[in-house]
Amino acid sequence: MQAAGAAEAGAAAVAGGWEAHGLDLLAPGDSAALPAVPLPGRTDYLPTVIRLNGELFLVRVEGTRRDAGGGQLARREVGLLLRTADGATPGGPRLLRNRAWP
Repeated sequence: MQAAGAAEAGAAAVAGGWEAHGLDLLAPGDSAALPAVPLPGRTDYLPTVIRLNGELFLVRVEGTRRDAGGGQLARREVGLLLRTADGATPGGPRLLRNRAWP
């Protein structure tokens, strides 16, 4: 549960800090591995952003819960698919709505 919370927190942090990371400058096909961020309770998250094309981005975040020695106890990965509106949106792209895939 803590690894999942770290991954979700990381996804929200990346989306909220989009401009600060300069992610709109990625070329289609390029990716940016952002630094790992430690959180309370021996958890951390490691985000990666991939620009899929001119308007779509995939944000992948790995959340990890560690033991006292630094060993991995649990790992959870989440992803967000984001789309820019009309090429560029101030504040970063928007989250695509949830949809069911057949």
